[in-house]
Amino acid sequence: LGPVQQGNTQQMVVVQTAAVFLRQILIKYYKEEHYYQPSERKEIRDLLFKALFVTPPSLKSLLLDSIAVVADADFPCQWPEMVDTIQQAFQSGTP
Repeated sequence: LGPVQQGNTQQMVVVQTAAVFLRQILIKYYKEEHYYQPSERKEIRDLLFKALFVTPPSLKSLLLDSIAVVADADFPCQWPEMVDTIQQAFQSGTP
């Protein structure tokens, strides 16, 4: 999920569909410990969080749902820096 060009409805529909699909995959598989390696889990967390800062408002709720799935599974044991990461991002305005 990356930046979406303003006014490109077809692209927006594709990106929104991808965000819904990603959320469904995370809901189904993310809590399974063996499904993702720790390095993959970290990359998923990092990319989801960074995507919040480059997506239009209509996609933010979908990304927040995905982050909630990840946080539910990983926080605090596997993602102890989550609160610090969120705090730093909102203080600086960037992920």
